[in-house]
Amino acid sequence: MAGPGIRYWEIARALDRKGHSVAMLSRHLEKGFTGNMTFVGKASFLNLARWIWWSDYVVLTGRPLSILLTFLFRKKSIFDQYDPVIFEFLERKPVGCADRLRLRFILFLWNARQRLILRFGRQFLVANEKQKDLLIGQLTILGQTDKLASITIMPFGLPDTMPLKKNSVLRGSKIRDTDFLLVWGGGIWDWFDPFTLLKALSK
Repeated sequence: MAGPGIRYWEIARALDRKGHSVAMLSRHLEKGFTGNMTFVGKASFLNLARWIWWSDYVVLTGRPLSILLTFLFRKKSIFDQYDPVIFEFLERKPVGCADRLRLRFILFLWNARQRLILRFGRQFLVANEKQKDLLIGQLTILGQTDKLASITIMPFGLPDTMPLKKNSVLRGSKIRDTDFLLVWGGGIWDWFDPFTLLKALSK
């Protein structure tokens, strides 16, 4: 799973342990949920509408359709600002006129969506102090200072129990037990500055 998937998996598990009934929607159907958790793959319009209608609280990442349905059904919304995707857009270097126009359009849509979230949202989640500072700045600029106390720092999300090694996964005939093994937890994206990592490894 990518970062957001891991985060919401652990949030769901934590809520499940507290005795809450949790439903998760995703684009892909996976197995492994237990207890009160219900996993609903293929987040179609009908699935989205049905589960939002049945829920008391809805944790949202910012998908326009989810926002619209949550407001339409007058549900209590919690907007997770853990992934400030704006920085990914800003790091993309457009090539040619078409790319520049596409980037401007994407930034326009993000700006409109973010203003909608900050204007109508009542509760917000962030993963660290830096993200909280960013959100405080956005709310202040929009004149929403009465919502500053509604920001909660919720760390990224990892299991409570330490991982237990049961068998060898990577090491074997090609990777020896004495070899140094570095696991890169993510993609080689422009905004992750992969070149600094590669330069460090070369030394």
